[in-house]
Amino acid sequence: MQVRWLGHASLKIVTGRHVIYIDPYAGQSEWYSPATIILVSRFAYDHCSFEKIKKISTDSTLVFAPASVARELFPCKAMKPGENTFVDDVEIVALPVVKNQTNQDALSFVILAENKLVYCLSDSDFAENLRDMKPDVLFVSLLGSIKHIAETVSFIAPKLAIPIHWGSKVGTRDDAESFKELITSPVQILSEGEQLTL
Repeated sequence: MQVRWLGHASLKIVTGRHVIYIDPYAGQSEWYSPATIILVSRFAYDHCSFEKIKKISTDSTLVFAPASVARELFPCKAMKPGENTFVDDVEIVALPVVKNQTNQDALSFVILAENKLVYCLSDSDFAENLRDMKPDVLFVSLLGSIKHIAETVSFIAPKLAIPIHWGSKVGTRDDAESFKELITSPVQILSEGEQLTL
């Protein structure tokens, strides 16, 4: 499995026969190739670029998103928190996004493939049912208090944490370094466009 941070909240995951994008928006055009699966966390311009989605979509591309996105994008399957779906040997689980104790019309995503569990926390705060997840990789947004985010990640205790959602619209590399210093789990800070093999 290969994971690539494209910048901001945009991710590319290559596993087996599948090319999966989460929140395609940021990054250089040459980093994008045809997708088999596209996941969109929220209806916001910096998480859901219809231009990018059109660029990477083929007749067989599957798009999954919350209802607010599915109403505006076709074809797109709406997912609800707690719902899961399989695409061949890849399982996708939609989880809620809770910020400041308020449910948002947005999703975070778990991807299970190649015996690995990858969790994109999106902008969500910690929820008690995440305590036993222990993902192989946790992509965590640095939107908000770095100390609070570090506490959330410490509860989840991933094998590897990768900070995202910094460096362009909000947040700095100093934020990513501060986050790294505050948690005991291993942290890898990627540069935009950098790829990591799991």
